[in-house]
Amino acid sequence: MNWAKLPTQLHWHYSRWAVILAMLLALPWLITILPFFGANNYTYSQLNLWLILGIVCLGLNLLTGATGQISLGHAALFAVGAYIGGYFVARQEWPSWAALLMAALGTGIIGLILGLPALRLSGPYLAVATFGFSVAVPQLLSRSKELANLFSGTNDVASRIGVFKVAKQNLPGFQAEEDLGRYFMFVLIFVIMLLLAFNLTKSRTGRAFFAIRESETAAQAMGLSLGYYKLLAFVISAAFTGVAGSMYAFQVGQLDANSITFSPMESVLFLTAIILGGLGSVWGAVLGAALITLLPPTITALNDLIKLNFGSSIENFESIFYGVLIISCIYFMPFGVTGALHRLKLRFVYGE
Repeated sequence: MNWAKLPTQLHWHYSRWAVILAMLLALPWLITILPFFGANNYTYSQLNLWLILGIVCLGLNLLTGATGQISLGHAALFAVGAYIGGYFVARQEWPSWAALLMAALGTGIIGLILGLPALRLSGPYLAVATFGFSVAVPQLLSRSKELANLFSGTNDVASRIGVFKVAKQNLPGFQAEEDLGRYFMFVLIFVIMLLLAFNLTKSRTGRAFFAIRESETAAQAMGLSLGYYKLLAFVISAAFTGVAGSMYAFQVGQLDANSITFSPMESVLFLTAIILGGLGSVWGAVLGAALITLLPPTITALNDLIKLNFGSSIENFESIFYGVLIISCIYFMPFGVTGALHRLKLRFVYGE
């Protein structure tokens, strides 16, 4: 190691993160230069959803992008995190940071339980198994009498069908502009999770994840415990998703087990995001989350346009759209948008 260059390297490292944090804090005003965005609660709520989805994608990317384990069950983990965080805020009156930690811990345990049988599965078999988990959890949440009793003090009638009220969380001094206050709170959480994801991918554990993705046989020959690292990836990914789910509860102020947000289709959305952004890339997960945040209104507009021109909309158009998008991205951009940008950089800067 060149110790003479260490101060410069450390200065660049911390300066880079300071710039990223400053840009995120200024984003609510920077984004208003784009069409359709203004300094209003809609813009702030969309930014909040991007940060929430970004944390889910960071976690899923560690599992699917880094370790190569395909999961279609993260919508269920997202729901579990939302309900755990919502419970500790609404019923136990804990501060939001403590509820976030409990959501991470609770979903991490669920990820451990889910990961144990998944150790014997891979590829499409693992995807189908986790998809079944994603289908079962919303049904359980909406019909569980025990869960309704836990939340019954919040809304006795709605709790019978899995609908619960949660106090929206905010930073002090931003009560007049709730979504903006939550944005600043979410930015701090997002930066912490982003740092954790970056450090993890650069660590020995992260290198083990990537080795397993490339070749399980080679990784095992190198002395890596496949079961341990696969299970660890599940736990960490679930914990990230639990934090995001809890943030979602703080954002919307209401939990509905039958909401499309907790449906299996949302798991496909998460997977689409990391494939579109770039599998295995931390920045790809963040970029993919940003692109996916803009897709739902785009899909709705396209379906409305089809209905206007042809007299009827396409059934399951959203599922078809995401399926075509995933296949197209894998075929034309196998390394996602970040991979395509990297290739463009090599071509125009280095002539490769």
